[in-house]
This record gives sequence, C-alpha cells and structure tokens, in this order.
Amino acid sequence: LGLDHRSDLFSLGGVLYRLCTGRLPFAGDTTMALLTALAVDEPTPVRQLNPGVPEPLANLVHRLLAKDPTHRPPTAKAVADELNLLFTSWQTQQQM
Repeated sequence: LGLDHRSDLFSLGGVLYRLCTGRLPFAGDTTMALLTALAVDEPTPVRQLNPGVPEPLANLVHRLLAKDPTHRPPTAKAVADELNLLFTSWQTQQQM
C-alpha cells in the first residue's frame, strides 16, 4: 500500500496517544530501533497507562495507530465527527 491521507491519521494517533498517556506510542534507543518498533510493535493500550481516558477515545487512538491503513478511520472528517461525538457525550455526562 502506498502513502495516502491515512498516514496523517496515523500521525494524529501518535499525538493523541502522547496527550492521553504522556508517552510516545513507539520507542527505541536508536533510529533503527524506533523504525523497527513502528513497523512491528503494538503500543501499550492507552487505558493501561491512563485508566481515566474514556474507552471510546482509547479505541479511536488505537484505530488511528493501526499498522494496516485500511483499519484506520477512512477520513479526517470521520475522526473529527467521532471526536465531536465523544466530546458531546462527555459534556452531557458532566452535566448530570
């Protein structure tokens, strides 16, 4: 598979992972180790590192970090819509 917009979604997953956990999703002491981790490792589940993250958000982050681009959300709009729904749901829960 070639590079397309889903590569940007993977990058967004990395940013959201860092925001949710305080850690990078992939680590390595050298450039080669980091590239290998990106290619073969799965990140530690978000909620294992931060149980306070809502499960739907953690699931979205992990879908964004899927190795297979076809397993990622199809578009940035789909991600934005999902984040908006998660935020709206969170706001409703806070008002109860």
